[in-house]
Amino acid sequence: MRSRLTVALATSLTALAAMAAANGAAATSSSAGTASTRGFAASAPICRPARVQVLARSGQSVLFYRTTGPFDGKYGSPSALFGCTRLHQRPVVISRFDEFTSPHFSYVSVRGAYAAYAEEQDSNTCGAYGEELCEPLAVFFESVDLRSGRARVRFTPGAPAALVVTAKGWIAWIAGTVGGSQGALFARDSHGRRELDAGPVDPASLRVSGNAITWASATAQPGAATLG
Repeated sequence: MRSRLTVALATSLTALAAMAAANGAAATSSSAGTASTRGFAASAPICRPARVQVLARSGQSVLFYRTTGPFDGKYGSPSALFGCTRLHQRPVVISRFDEFTSPHFSYVSVRGAYAAYAEEQDSNTCGAYGEELCEPLAVFFESVDLRSGRARVRFTPGAPAALVVTAKGWIAWIAGTVGGSQGALFARDSHGRRELDAGPVDPASLRVSGNAITWASATAQPGAATLG
């Protein structure tokens, strides 16, 4: 009798141990699966702005602008300019604007990991205190690295008549109406700023391919230069 009880008890303990091991393995598997799913979701930022927010795009590289907070009830909403170079990348902030400032972008282009744009900043408080004429807060153009948000060619004052960016982030532009060089073609790269053509250069003729630019002056003579 004692022998039979001993065998039965051993059998029961073995079964209980097997059940516990099975339950433990299942719990471990379930826990591991949950952690993996949550980890992927948490570590998978995405760059997919609404179409209306996009200023320019080339492949997966995109420059976009959107509000970042609620309307303050009087002047406006805080906002920011963002960029990214691939879908699964957290967008980088290029510039932030408070609720008192409205930026306007033009001559926007994206090439590879770089973007160039002209920017005019206007005050949302204009007219609120009886002003009849308000000057822009700032007018400039620049190029930026969409991977880091850092400026490649920083803050060139004035408004261009045309602007292009190369694959390495350097820029060429045709001077606008402000200043004494209207219609002249300029460039900025690792060699600094220089005039490429005294012009006037046709804004529609300014083209870029990789790091090379081409244009046509008023004499219809084609021009070309490589920026680097």
